Amino acid sequence: MKRNLSRGKVICAVSGLAVLLMVIASGAAYPSPVFRVGAPLGLGLIALALVLMAADWGWDLRNAIRQRQGTEILILLIGAAVTAGAFFFHR
Repeated sequence: MKRNLSRGKVICAVSGLAVLLMVIASGAAYPSPVFRVGAPLGLGLIALALVLMAADWGWDLRNAIRQRQGTEILILLIGAAVTAGAFFFHR
């Protein structure tokens, strides 16, 4: 399961970036169908990759809790707090 999750997040991130780079390289502006379809598709794939990365992080945390690895649990929780803080308090 973890292997498929890791593979899925990489595929989503790379394909989303490729779609966005294709839209940028085409020079399409707003009324163009390439922009109107490509930009949301690329951003959606990158957002899906971020959700899969969060699920992967949760999977690692669950395994660390089951194996009672205190240091790894602490590192994962501090990393989650820093990431959430950077997202919500980015000013």
